[in-house]
Amino acid sequence: MKKLLKFSTSGFTLIELLLVITIIVIVIGVAAVSYTTVLRNSRNAQRKSDLQKISQALEAFYSDNKYYPSSPDLVGCLTGSSCTLVNGKPSTNVYVQSLPADPQGSSSDYQYLPNKDSTFPGVDWQGYSLTALKYEPVPSPYTVVGPTH
Repeated sequence: MKKLLKFSTSGFTLIELLLVITIIVIVIGVAAVSYTTVLRNSRNAQRKSDLQKISQALEAFYSDNKYYPSSPDLVGCLTGSSCTLVNGKPSTNVYVQSLPADPQGSSSDYQYLPNKDSTFPGVDWQGYSLTALKYEPVPSPYTVVGPTH
């Protein structure tokens, strides 16, 4: 008498397994792209907030001195540590405890450029621009231009 072999029909076929694995890989890929986008947007929001904080400190400095600090004196003038003032009086005011650092670097990743205004002869630094050099995507920096007084 011959014995009949019975094959089990329970389980998954190779096609079903490949289909499920493909779907899982697609979902993970979409989630990874979304996650990196959220991280990039949060870093950019922090950069904008940092530039606003520096801008507010610069406006407070301008309110007291009627000009903006020169580039080398920016940190000293805003933190009250050391500042070369045009009018000669020492500045002891603290406008910001420390300059904020870029989320992926240092405070040197923010560029400050004072602007001279030729309409006010003899008075320097009547405007400024602040730029986040590491703004993402990389080829497009974010710039805040201060008012010209």
